[in-house]
Amino acid sequence: MREWAKTTLAALLCAALDAVYWKPIQTGTLEGSDRVTVMRLAGIGTDRTIDEVYKFVPPVSPDLAARWAGTEIELGRIDLPSSLSNDWVVIEGVGRSAGAHQSETVHAGYDGEIQIAG
Repeated sequence: MREWAKTTLAALLCAALDAVYWKPIQTGTLEGSDRVTVMRLAGIGTDRTIDEVYKFVPPVSPDLAARWAGTEIELGRIDLPSSLSNDWVVIEGVGRSAGAHQSETVHAGYDGEIQIAG
């Protein structure tokens, strides 16, 4: 799925479900952020989004961006706040797949693993 299509779908889901939006890893920050785009498209505020865990300037894959930045992506740092256990959460990943989880979390392209309370 194209990057803009995932972000647009995430915004639509956030608007329809009154969901919280999260993209744990953002690359290409010179072009803006998907979080800001979703806020604009879905009409939601910062209270319905979660800050990115990792942000990188180059518009390349997260692993390459991290390497160029001299850092390592630690998946253990990517964890949903427990305060969201009763909310719908749309998680936008960095590529390839989309799916839904029965635990009231909608997943759009996240290739890692997140522990979901429920």
